[in-house]
Amino acid sequence: MKYYFTADLHFSHKNIIKYCNRPFKDEIEMNEKLISNWNSVVSPEDTIFHIGDFASSYKKVNVNKLIDRLNGHIILIKGNHDRGSRFKIHDLTFKFGDMYLHLVHNPEDAHLDINLVGHVHSLWKTKITNGKLMINVGVDVNNYTPVSFKQIIKIINKYRSGKDGRICKSK
Repeated sequence: MKYYFTADLHFSHKNIIKYCNRPFKDEIEMNEKLISNWNSVVSPEDTIFHIGDFASSYKKVNVNKLIDRLNGHIILIKGNHDRGSRFKIHDLTFKFGDMYLHLVHNPEDAHLDINLVGHVHSLWKTKITNGKLMINVGVDVNNYTPVSFKQIIKIINKYRSGKDGRICKSK
């Protein structure tokens, strides 16, 4: 079993293609590519954390049908566009070794030294704000594909080693 992270899929959100300059002709093509990319890396026994903004217009989009097409055990963290009973988790923190990782959609709500976020689309991939490492797992900066835990650890180790000019320590 492996762990993956992603955010900001915005399934069936027609205007997100224009807003984020996504390379799809319409929301149907976008949905199919997002599903294909997801399933190409996530296996049925893997766990994937979706960190907000899963779909658009929940009155028109059947979230259950989309989830049925996606591999893995999916943990949905609520984003600013998420509605419905499936989206109960605002944020989540877990410990790995000596690190605590905070998963929250909006970077403004991040409160630990290492945070996996979405919400910012293509504004940046990683950055340090007030001593906090922010890793954007959104699809717009990750080739429309989930990010593996192994990739996350590489990014964290780069920052912890000071290769970016700063050292990020865990609490």
